[in-house]
Amino acid sequence: MEIQSKVKSFRTILWISIVITYLLILVGAAVRATGSGMGCPDWPKCFGQYIPPTDVSQLPANYKEVFKVEGKEIADFNAFHTWVEYLNRLLGVVEGFAILGLLIAAFRIRKNHKKLWIGSVFTFILVLIIGWVGSKVVSSNLAPAKITLHMILALAMSFMLVGMLFLVNAKNDNKKTRVDKGIFYFFIAYFILTLLQIILGTQVRQQIDVIAIQLQNTHREVWMENLDEVFTFHKLMALLLLFAFIAAYLFWRRKIDSKLNVFFRMALVVLILEFIIGDTLSRSMPAALQPFHLFIANVFVGLVFYILMHINIRLRAKDEEIQEKK
Repeated sequence: MEIQSKVKSFRTILWISIVITYLLILVGAAVRATGSGMGCPDWPKCFGQYIPPTDVSQLPANYKEVFKVEGKEIADFNAFHTWVEYLNRLLGVVEGFAILGLLIAAFRIRKNHKKLWIGSVFTFILVLIIGWVGSKVVSSNLAPAKITLHMILALAMSFMLVGMLFLVNAKNDNKKTRVDKGIFYFFIAYFILTLLQIILGTQVRQQIDVIAIQLQNTHREVWMENLDEVFTFHKLMALLLLFAFIAAYLFWRRKIDSKLNVFFRMALVVLILEFIIGDTLSRSMPAALQPFHLFIANVFVGLVFYILMHINIRLRAKDEEIQEKK
């Protein structure tokens, strides 16, 4: 009973960590969509303070020179941008403590759940790396490559957390239900294509950032007209992924168990929502939808990853059964 209580505690902290991680992805996307990335020109403090200013009068007269980045003076102080970025950092600190709590909880069950312990160690190391890369993003004055790396690392950490969630729930899973290898290979290919689509999206986002600066964040309705073939390919990939997933669901929905069916339907709903938001953005680029586009994409690929693990454990159980019969 004691170990079960410790596992339950681990699961609770794990869920908290997952929620904070995805919320941080959403807030991070909002930082970029609002142009608040340099709201705090230094790190880890903000304008040299633990609690940032709310008015320019709280800064020295030569603050642009004092806090210049890469030898260049920063833009005029904007309280909104500063606090959006600062709240993003605060949430990052909360996530760090949540992952630390997860590591401690995993240490208590390491003898019975070695994989969870190893996963927690790697996740803790990853969150430290993400924090360090975040500091480099600021010091580089939002270098596009560093922003993309920061996002990819956050995505990798979400996979680690989702993977541990699956391992925690796997003991209660019905492994007797069988699936064919076709659906497994489909989801491997689909998972890879989805990751490529997200990376393509970051390239589109980089182009949009340049256009936004050129047009001083106005005339959003013409932004998409200035994008190159990367955006066209991104749209075609979105259509391919949508129709492929719908076709896969219609083909396998009667051949899979109820639990897998639930995850399949959840992922399909999320994908359709993501497609609608993406289509809306491609027409008029409403600012409020920009953060949700990346956020929902990350939720979707997380669901695909969970489904893939769900299918894999059934195939492994089937292979073990065949080996036992031999």
